[in-house]
Amino acid sequence: YFNVSDYVRSKISKVYTINVDTTDPLMAVETPLNTQSYDSSILFNVQVSEPVALELSDNGGKFSKLCNDCVAYSQKKSFKNGPHNLTIKATDPAGNSVEEARSVTIY
Repeated sequence: YFNVSDYVRSKISKVYTINVDTTDPLMAVETPLNTQSYDSSILFNVQVSEPVALELSDNGGKFSKLCNDCVAYSQKKSFKNGPHNLTIKATDPAGNSVEEARSVTIY
């Protein structure tokens, strides 16, 4: 409940029902496939159950934004040759998040 008072200190209290989102978004990462080798670029194909901020981390680095307020992402990204441990993170507006990890090699 909330208490509100005015300048003469009159108080009003009323009970409110608030719905709090505590459910993590559902994320399906179709590509990249885990433990696969790719040419210089990778097609990221990601579907999410609700609008989220989608981010990517490469080899434990800082997360970079892929899209904001999206439910699907389908874009190619280029990478340097070698192994890459990718983490894809989806965060909803309430702060709930889910992560998927993929290990790939670029040749």
